[in-house]
Amino acid sequence: TDHAILVAESPDKQAIKVYPNPAQDKLSVSGLVKGEYSITTTTGNVVRTGVGGEVSTEIPLTGLDAGIYFLRLSDQVIRFVKL
Repeated sequence: TDHAILVAESPDKQAIKVYPNPAQDKLSVSGLVKGEYSITTTTGNVVRTGVGGEVSTEIPLTGLDAGIYFLRLSDQVIRFVKL
């Protein structure tokens, strides 16, 4: 199965990688992820929050329905799909 890796660059040009996308059980985030994150639905409802580490973070997706979500990391928003 092909798994896409989303890469987003912050204003200071440090890349954030979010994978796999689509995801089933967990979403891995590497790069500049220190600080709080939230996952929201397409309607803006916050369904999960947490704190990321300095290098990488694994975000559990258990309990979330299949669909499209947005991962919010400080000044960035990354779209992903939960299977």
